[in-house]
Amino acid sequence: RPMTPAALKASPAPRIDRLDPARAAIVPGGLVPVIIHGSGFRPEGNVVLFAGVAMAELRSDDGKTLRFLLPDAFPAKGEVPPQRIGAGNFDIRVRTIAGTSNRIALTLESPR
Repeated sequence: RPMTPAALKASPAPRIDRLDPARAAIVPGGLVPVIIHGSGFRPEGNVVLFAGVAMAELRSDDGKTLRFLLPDAFPAKGEVPPQRIGAGNFDIRVRTIAGTSNRIALTLESPR
């Protein structure tokens, strides 16, 4: 039986416990596989926010993990060219119909 919108909103907001990896090298043209460990993730419709930008809408089969590939650039939008993602600390959050999770930092480094 599908849950009603009120029941979905009453479910707990997502929570991030840790990232795997928490630190990674960002390589031009490459992808960084990231696993988000936590709770309150939905079977579908989990939006990963990377530095405030909605990156992906993901499924979670167990409600405890989300997997995504972080590209080296945000895609182009209209007249705006792709925006490269460089080294630094970036906030990751997860948004579901029940709310938005806590922030956790992902540290990206330039390749050596």
